[in-house]
Amino acid sequence: MAQRTFKTAMKTALIGVGAATTLVFGTISPAAAQTGSPELTASAAPSPKTEGSVDANGCEVRYFGFRETQVQVHNCPGNGAESWAWIWSPNQHGKEFARVYLNYAGSSTGPSLDSVAGGSASQNFSRDIGSVQICESWGGWQTCVGPYYM
Repeated sequence: MAQRTFKTAMKTALIGVGAATTLVFGTISPAAAQTGSPELTASAAPSPKTEGSVDANGCEVRYFGFRETQVQVHNCPGNGAESWAWIWSPNQHGKEFARVYLNYAGSSTGPSLDSVAGGSASQNFSRDIGSVQICESWGGWQTCVGPYYM
């Protein structure tokens, strides 16, 4: 009974969350499951995700995510370079690689950075990064999101 009630509650939660979001986690207390009126705790986050934080020098470090791929871009990394980027792609069955296209500030061109599934890559650049586009390749098909601006 508890498992069936949980599945019904989960379906209701997923419908309520909507197509533009991703369910991050859902939990149910054992006591609530046995009473027949479970309380489902769900947290929804938009996908893809972008965040930023300011470092000790007052420079913003930007974090981007698409599905499970993570990207970090820093336009004043403190290592002598103008910018630095990092990409990580988890090892997922069928995923071939992830790529981030980096456009220089004030330009529509720039380098790209690739990560095989289960790996990461980073690189310094001689100019500030103005925008990023994140892509994943699955079975020969590439899906991208962005651009996201710094």
